[in-house]
Amino acid sequence: MYREQSENGISANKKVLQGIPQNDVPLYPIKFRPLYKNYIWGGRNLERLGKELPEGRVAESWEISTHPDGMGIIANGPFQGHTLQELIRAHPVAIVGTASYQAYGEHFPLLLKLIDANDWLSVQVHPNDRYAALHERDTGKTEAWVVLEAEPDATIIHGLNRDISREELKAYLQEGRLNQILKYRPIRKGDVVYIPAGTIHAAGRGLLLAEVQQNSNATYRLYDYDRKNPDGTSRPLHIEKALDAIDYGRVRQDGFVDGLKVCPEPGLCVEYLIADPHFFIQRLTVTSEAACIADGRSFHALIILSGQGQLSWKGGTLPFRTGESILIPAELGSYRIQGHAAILKSFVGDLTRDVLEPLAEAGYSPEAIREKVAGFQRQD
Repeated sequence: MYREQSENGISANKKVLQGIPQNDVPLYPIKFRPLYKNYIWGGRNLERLGKELPEGRVAESWEISTHPDGMGIIANGPFQGHTLQELIRAHPVAIVGTASYQAYGEHFPLLLKLIDANDWLSVQVHPNDRYAALHERDTGKTEAWVVLEAEPDATIIHGLNRDISREELKAYLQEGRLNQILKYRPIRKGDVVYIPAGTIHAAGRGLLLAEVQQNSNATYRLYDYDRKNPDGTSRPLHIEKALDAIDYGRVRQDGFVDGLKVCPEPGLCVEYLIADPHFFIQRLTVTSEAACIADGRSFHALIILSGQGQLSWKGGTLPFRTGESILIPAELGSYRIQGHAAILKSFVGDLTRDVLEPLAEAGYSPEAIREKVAGFQRQD
């Protein structure tokens, strides 16, 4: 229905939108033009990841996105210049995969970013799917951070240091005592932090982060250090919505992810980090060459955390380096990663097939998997 076979392998079908190539164009790994955001807390540190930044402050680079606030533009190959959303509408299952299409249709479920926390982000919380649909006409926002760089004294806020009710938390806010109950945590390069919707959090000064999140821009600020916009106006807070959105049963939960590591071949180690209902995350360490497959169930969204190399597939090769992001179409089939690199891989997964079975084969117990792979409990 959604794809045809050709002599050159799997190719996108002929269902097209205006402007998308109408012949059978073989699928290929896709790069995008970075979309830069100049929020007040940003700096120039994304240049250290090889980004060619515009003038002024840059807080975020939206790497793979179909969000209306920042639509991804394809930067390579026959689809160059078209948006990711146009491509998905033309070839939905071939790009996003059967699992993603069944759950989300033509709505791409993820938004991938690189973040320069040159100053503290606001103390904030994101809504879950139900609250966001009711109040924002958007999806909820569960997210995860991987720390690329951290100054020696870097800190984050993740949750609270005591259990609390909505009424008690509101009183702390009204009395200017929020800082007394925030849970501060030191953080270092390589750390992984899981932030389910409803979690109070803030990234601290001196961090470079890779972020994987639901495809949402719904953020409620509880506190913003009394900062002003460049035009002198106050940055808005969203107290009542934030108080509604907080998951009070999880305010003390530890968001730092241990993960479990498997090395299935000499040139590859895979860390199983997160198995959230909305996204699975693995960190791949490639030291020579690794075989991968996009088997039609889901796209693979890759962020190159460090290193360089190339992807190769039946239709060609594509070089990559630190700070780049690549979307592997779900029906690409077999591909290889060659080089020396750490790569963050995100996809829509199946708990049994993508986590329980491979980790059990590697000798991990069900108890260890449940304890070390974040998001596992939210699958229940």
